[in-house]
Amino acid sequence: MLRRHAASPAALLLALPLAAVLAGAFAARAGADLVLTVKGHTDAFKVGDRAQEPRDSEVKIWLTAEKMRRDEGPLSAIVRLDRKKLYLVNHTDRTYSVVDLPVDWAKLVPSGDREQFQQFVAKNQLKSSIKPSTETRKVRNWTAHRVDVELSNAQGLRVSTQMWLTKDLDLYAAYNKMSGVLASLQVSSADWSSKIGGLDGFPVYQETTVSVGGAAFKSHEEVVQAESKQLLDVTFDPPAGFNPVPYDPFRAPQ
Repeated sequence: MLRRHAASPAALLLALPLAAVLAGAFAARAGADLVLTVKGHTDAFKVGDRAQEPRDSEVKIWLTAEKMRRDEGPLSAIVRLDRKKLYLVNHTDRTYSVVDLPVDWAKLVPSGDREQFQQFVAKNQLKSSIKPSTETRKVRNWTAHRVDVELSNAQGLRVSTQMWLTKDLDLYAAYNKMSGVLASLQVSSADWSSKIGGLDGFPVYQETTVSVGGAAFKSHEEVVQAESKQLLDVTFDPPAGFNPVPYDPFRAPQ
């Protein structure tokens, strides 16, 4: 099975949304770059012979109009729209891989794996739906509106998310576009990744329920800090001294 460059299944399926409640937030000024801290929690679950204990996560995101860096644990994903490149960095191994944008799976999958790849895509492709709502609420000092997202496939996987979006944060359109780029690394999420850029606001809070194999578990994500500041370009490059390695979509770390 293909593996993802991300820690949480719901996080990448929902574009590494990422999302959230602001604690002590800074108001974003027009045109400013953003640094965000996103915290999340995933309940314990067991699906077949796979089990996971409850897990807390913390993600750091640096964002400009054409660049985004997302750090979680030892992994970084860096989107460079200006270069049409995606860098996947492993700080433990001191390595990084480069993927051309837009992601072209015909180039990424080795010829010997293509039959397995096509079978995987046929069996696991996710369909997505987005249902806007008129419901609004305050998320800290932001005005947010509710959107319900549902992903499902023929294997019985269902991912249902209640997402709260705000237009009070700058760069939400850039964030959603680049989150779609990250989601496109999950080949079964092609439909969803093509729609993320159309979300009309920054996801500041979201709750997700994943149902599969007769089991279900929940997760949530929230932005706990947002700061406007000018970011240096070096933030969006692989660290000096790290070794380049080919990207292997079948063995990329989760």
